[in-house]
Amino acid sequence: SQREDVTLTSDAHGNLTLRRTEPFAPGEPVYVTAHLDHPGFAVDSIEDASTAVLAFRGGVMEDYFKGARVQIHPETGASRAATIVERVDPSDATEQELCKRYRVQLDDGLSTDGLTASDIATWLLPPSFIEDGLLSAPACDDLAAAAAALSAFDVLLDQKHQGHAVGRDVRVFFTRAEEIGFVGAIGACRSKTIPDSAPIIALENSRA
Repeated sequence: SQREDVTLTSDAHGNLTLRRTEPFAPGEPVYVTAHLDHPGFAVDSIEDASTAVLAFRGGVMEDYFKGARVQIHPETGASRAATIVERVDPSDATEQELCKRYRVQLDDGLSTDGLTASDIATWLLPPSFIEDGLLSAPACDDLAAAAAALSAFDVLLDQKHQGHAVGRDVRVFFTRAEEIGFVGAIGACRSKTIPDSAPIIALENSRA
């Protein structure tokens, strides 16, 4: 909204496209892509005054959940720290869960009062820091890629303002719900949000 020469649009799946509004050289636009979600939890149910069940959205190895510390972020009020005590098995052995669920115990003195199924939780991790040129942060996948895409887009805007040639139409494309199965990306493919012939630069911060 602070950039008059940038247009933001969304498709039917909630994916977002940023593009510059001036005319460009002929050819398909280039899309720089990243996703907007990060592995995390959603409050599934409240069991008692100090215990809740969280459903995990994303793919993380089971070893990282055992005794892990989490932070629950209610819609209103302060965040609340808790510890994962066990995984919750489906009540029906034949049931296939979309997301794994974990029982958590809130820290002493904290209560589940006011928590709802619309609240989220994250790993309880140290703040971001840079050491020896390496960034460590709680949400690199895919926040770092989203930041890199926006930074590159700003460089292109600055070049235009400094009188450089416009060149190719480079757009930033953000997908949603990647962590639970590429929901936004698959939707974009099916609805042709990105033209089939358009070059794509996909930014990803996993080990692969």
